[in-house]
Amino acid sequence: MSQRNWIKLLLLVILITNVLFLIRIDKITKEVQSLNLSNDSLRKHIGHLYRDPVMLVDSILTPANVMKYIRLKGIKWPKVVWAQAMVETGYFTCDNCCLQYNNLFGFMIGSKECMKFDKWQESVDYYAKWQRKSYTKDIDYFTFLTRIKYAGFKEYNTHIAQILMDNKMVYDNK
Repeated sequence: MSQRNWIKLLLLVILITNVLFLIRIDKITKEVQSLNLSNDSLRKHIGHLYRDPVMLVDSILTPANVMKYIRLKGIKWPKVVWAQAMVETGYFTCDNCCLQYNNLFGFMIGSKECMKFDKWQESVDYYAKWQRKSYTKDIDYFTFLTRIKYAGFKEYNTHIAQILMDNKMVYDNK
């Protein structure tokens, strides 16, 4: 086959692919229009098309993405909570911890079984709900963590403070 025929064949494949793509887009558009959804409902179902902030946080587990998501969820003392995730997961490197279940904070069912989440973001969502229910804003967060016996070892708050210092973060509620 000559080079000219290869080029024609390639162009034909590209044309067919584009036509199939346009047909699919047209079909999806008609399906969405047939649902008669309000803008709010559309935003709920296809939020990423509306630049929903939750969809802007990358789903890859990195310290930066965890901090973005913690802030997005409105969690109080976000730097401390981020540092908790670092301690509980060994900076996302532990093999023998709750991280294997997408649990960044070591939440347990009873005293032996890690809570399981489908995505790491769900563990942050759970933390946000837990914090709203448990935290009284009139006390310092380290005092709160100590009072509720969050950690299984005495130096927990010291480890958190060290991570904050190592990452040049100020201990505050911002």
